[in-house]
Amino acid sequence: MSDDLDIDPGEAIATSGRHHHAFTSFTRQVSAIAADFTVSGSGLSPLDRRLLAVPAEIREWFENATGSANGGSDVGHRHTVRHSNNIAAADASGGAQVDG
Repeated sequence: MSDDLDIDPGEAIATSGRHHHAFTSFTRQVSAIAADFTVSGSGLSPLDRRLLAVPAEIREWFENATGSANGGSDVGHRHTVRHSNNIAAADASGGAQVDG
């Protein structure tokens, strides 16, 4: 590589990978907590029946949120890998422009 490149693409990719791993570990913990959420009630009144339905709704909200967050983290890591490799390739070939 030329001396012009002031970053290590491997380091950028490794850092992104660590962030992605930490992020998905956190969202797995959030999902586990949401899965364990329960309430009790007799189910005899309309209010009790509504209350008993709430945990399923909460789990769905968290599943949607963590799924969306993980998807964003996946995309971010893929972009980091692709762009870091493209930067390194452009630098190695003496290019002045990065493709892709």
